[in-house]
Amino acid sequence: MLPPLSPSFLPETSMPDRSPRQGLDRPPLIHTRDLEKARVLLATVYGDLTADVVGRGHRFEWRATPVDMGPVSLFSGAFASGMCLRGVSSGYTVSMATGGSVRAASSGNAAEIAPGLSAAVFSPGARSEWSAEGPARPLNLVVEARYLEAQLEALTGVAVHGPLAFSLSMPTTDGPGTFLARLCRFLSTETEQAGRALGHPVVMASLGEAVARALLFGQPHDHAHLLEKAAPPSSRSVVRLVEEYLDAHAQGPIGTADLTTLAGASMASIDGAFFAHRGTTPWDFLRKRRLLLARERLLLAEPGETAASVAHAAGFLRVERFGAAYAAEFGETPAETKRRGLLAAEALPRPRRRARSPSPRGAEAATVFLVHRDPSWRRAAAGLLQEAGHAVQAFASSLALLEAARGVGAGCAVIDVQLPDPNGLEVRALLREQGCALPVVFTSDEGDVAVAVEAMK
Repeated sequence: MLPPLSPSFLPETSMPDRSPRQGLDRPPLIHTRDLEKARVLLATVYGDLTADVVGRGHRFEWRATPVDMGPVSLFSGAFASGMCLRGVSSGYTVSMATGGSVRAASSGNAAEIAPGLSAAVFSPGARSEWSAEGPARPLNLVVEARYLEAQLEALTGVAVHGPLAFSLSMPTTDGPGTFLARLCRFLSTETEQAGRALGHPVVMASLGEAVARALLFGQPHDHAHLLEKAAPPSSRSVVRLVEEYLDAHAQGPIGTADLTTLAGASMASIDGAFFAHRGTTPWDFLRKRRLLLARERLLLAEPGETAASVAHAAGFLRVERFGAAYAAEFGETPAETKRRGLLAAEALPRPRRRARSPSPRGAEAATVFLVHRDPSWRRAAAGLLQEAGHAVQAFASSLALLEAARGVGAGCAVIDVQLPDPNGLEVRALLREQGCALPVVFTSDEGDVAVAVEAMK
């Protein structure tokens, strides 16, 4: 991650915004004419390097806007004078430019960084040079060394010792360079919009892995042969294990390393098993699960829920791409789904007050706890029970029930037996373990005799 930016690097006219919209939503602007301070910050971000002004007739001035995405960071900015940076990079740096003529050199190789045409990839451990004869507008993507190497290990199942050595020159007119260039331009030109998305851990994890894969699979490097070896596919049981994990954790960030650690196999082996037994990939499976979760959130029509917040929770950086994927999956737009949810909520009968016998002094009010995956089922059941005069609490997850029912003695729980991790039967056992004696009624969408017998025990 980027180091915290000290205000000492910024003049009074360019201090970070102190309004409530701080952080990724509005990254601080670096603006300095002090070369010594710039050298310290550049070395902190990029590694052990020196920075010198080249050419005459231009006073040193540097502006930059950082975007921190965890293990991946972006710096877009401008030098008002010619500059030369020399040294050893601490991470993997993809160096592009939106203006100016820039040259790159590393390990005896040279490359041109031309706006819209080409970039350079600097590898850690190699002495490198970045130079511009006049004013330039660099756009640099920095990937933490250990993160990228861990991604390669997870993909191949082979331990990586030492840094990877990438080819220096990267075209940005096709291949991975095109993807990285478009991503960087989007982040640099729409910082505030991108910042809101990047603050979501699901987006951050997905974006980091996308950048890592673009480099590992698209740019030549000295460990590329590891990715060319065919890995034997894992078993069907590994597929089920991974599916269960993805189902249970779809609402949070999931990385390649999570799956390889869980399965005890490389990502290539897991991918092979999914293709063999499901005809798809784990990430396509996860994408569909997250779209289903997005649909549930839209149907609930919670106050303050927006298309952007739902899209980011589903792992989409851009709302329009989320809308296209959602429409392709469900045949309607997110707005149409949300409208249906609002109409369904308005159509529910309002609970009627019923005369009740006064409870004995100190008696606990009975509550019906509903836990079900389907939001429309929860709304309908809650409406009917409330109309009958019952107090109701409805939840989408078993963990929420376990917390709400702690210490409750009066009432009952109606639980979907097919709940994911833990399932309904396991929830009943957990309730008993925490001393909750609520009677449990199970519901099921499937006629599984074995499950029904177990539920009656």
